[in-house]
Amino acid sequence: MPTTTIAVFSEPLAFETALGQTCGVELLITGHGKFRARLTSIALPRLRLLQVTEWLSRIAVVSAAPGSMLVILPTKPEASQKFDGASLLAGEIITVAPGEALHTWTVGSCGWGIISVSAREFAAYGKAMAGREFTLPPGVCRPRPNGDSLLSLVALFNAAVRLTEAQPGRPIETEGAARGLEQEMIRVLVACLSTPAVQARGKTYRQPTIMSRLDQLLQTFPHEIPRVLDICAALGISAKALRACSKLHVGVGLGRYLSLHGMRRVHHALAGAHPGRDTVAGIAKCHGFKGNGRFAAAYRRQFGELPSATLRLGPGMVATRAAWGRADSSGGAPQILDPDQGHP
Repeated sequence: MPTTTIAVFSEPLAFETALGQTCGVELLITGHGKFRARLTSIALPRLRLLQVTEWLSRIAVVSAAPGSMLVILPTKPEASQKFDGASLLAGEIITVAPGEALHTWTVGSCGWGIISVSAREFAAYGKAMAGREFTLPPGVCRPRPNGDSLLSLVALFNAAVRLTEAQPGRPIETEGAARGLEQEMIRVLVACLSTPAVQARGKTYRQPTIMSRLDQLLQTFPHEIPRVLDICAALGISAKALRACSKLHVGVGLGRYLSLHGMRRVHHALAGAHPGRDTVAGIAKCHGFKGNGRFAAAYRRQFGELPSATLRLGPGMVATRAAWGRADSSGGAPQILDPDQGHP
């Protein structure tokens, strides 16, 4: 039987952790105000479906796990969401090959769908159904499937989500129904990807690669953000080109992008710290932030609370806040909460 989950999140780290069960995700919050997101997850034997709704502007680095391919669907087309610097056009989907990543950023609310499938199994299904060698789209691509195939894929995806949300305790009545839904989705997905894929990167193919290299470089400095000159030297690119690349692909300037990464690290550190042993000042200094007043104000703008409030919650914060509004296929209707109203 499928495993289903519906949850509302008031904390970006908890939301990031939930998405991480399907794909790699790093969230950088750019909007001001309280974070809120909703996730419907359906785990079938060979597919995992995610319906994502978000209400606060953010940058996300989304990566496919080794061995898995991601398909991003226009379930709720939003001009406010950009993928590697460009909106998802009518008739397009996005595929992310195993181990590849793309940058997506939003202005305001958005909704989108994700399908995750084993690349090896999907290639085998494609070969069996097409009767010939079936090659998965490489890198990050924007295929434009046959209109009927795309409509069918989106309709099946939305139907599975509606069933889950209407009856979260029993979203799909029988194992046979779940298997039939999965087989039909795989068949339609193969049809969608049998048309030639259009590389998303086109004339700007180097820029997503540069952003990915920048992210990898930042991971080698876990407690500080290197200087721009040092980053440019390591990447072999001019500061002007790097700033332009950042603005296009993540919607903010380079300095802001680097600061957001630093704040995310502090947020993770505070979430895992012990209030009686660790201090905000010590954690901030460890990650290269000075000036407690300015740091606290910047932290509050990004996460909607003072760093001391995050620290007071202690290491159990993610588990506690992730539990809000959760329901799964073990039974029971979901209690979808408004984070502004507090705990039940």
